[in-house]
Amino acid sequence: MSDSKYLDAYLKFNEEHGQNQWPSKLRSMGIEKYDPMYVSSHLFVIFFPEKTHEDYIAWRHHRLQNGWQDDIYWMSEADFKYHWPMLAGLLDWKGI
Repeated sequence: MSDSKYLDAYLKFNEEHGQNQWPSKLRSMGIEKYDPMYVSSHLFVIFFPEKTHEDYIAWRHHRLQNGWQDDIYWMSEADFKYHWPMLAGLLDWKGI
């Protein structure tokens, strides 16, 4: 299991609000897994301007084939923030 601030925030939210509250929270923030913007090359360039197109393809593949709610348990903070930047921002956000 990962020892990260993202996992801690995720577990704390689940404890306080229940795990089934995540989908509505994500919709309210505009973060939907199958929304085209969610795997957009434009979004990737905004977050990672130094990365290549091949990096984008690997990033997009990971996001389409994996779930953040599984990754959060084993990824390092840096890896989670790279693969799930909007979710990392949401978990960092004090209003969560």
